[in-house]
Amino acid sequence: MLAIAAFLLWPRIPLVRIDGARLLSPVKTSEIHHGLTSDIVYETSWLLKLTMDNRQNYMTTRFNKMQIIAKDSLTERMIGKGHEQPVYLPGNTISTVELPLYVNYQASDPFDATLMNLVKACNNTGSNSSHDALSIHFSLTLYIFMLDRFGYTPTITVVPATGGFYCP
Repeated sequence: MLAIAAFLLWPRIPLVRIDGARLLSPVKTSEIHHGLTSDIVYETSWLLKLTMDNRQNYMTTRFNKMQIIAKDSLTERMIGKGHEQPVYLPGNTISTVELPLYVNYQASDPFDATLMNLVKACNNTGSNSSHDALSIHFSLTLYIFMLDRFGYTPTITVVPATGGFYCP
């Protein structure tokens, strides 16, 4: 009887898909001077749309917090992070969750590969409003209710579809 209850109640990690993003604040590029050197800062914020497949759980799954970190897939440098708390996913359903992501990348070199990738993919300048896909992956850490107290906070990597991630 205990085994059946554990099977039904133990929370399983939902399947996650990135379905795009919406712009929360416009792109801001600035320069910070440190004596003889300077850093270029690239800032913006997005609202990521995640589709979470929770059909393998029979009960509602409660997350005390979801934390997301975005990294450039080519350089492995962190470009942004965000979190949302609390999040409830009904059992046996597919739900949409929106998570804020604050992009704040600093580079000491104007030809930094990650900075150039961000600018090329996310800046819409001139009459041509099309832009390249950003090669990016997201690490999503799930703080599951009660289990996070014991240090169980699984992290899953979410990679956009084959075409890459298109900045909002």
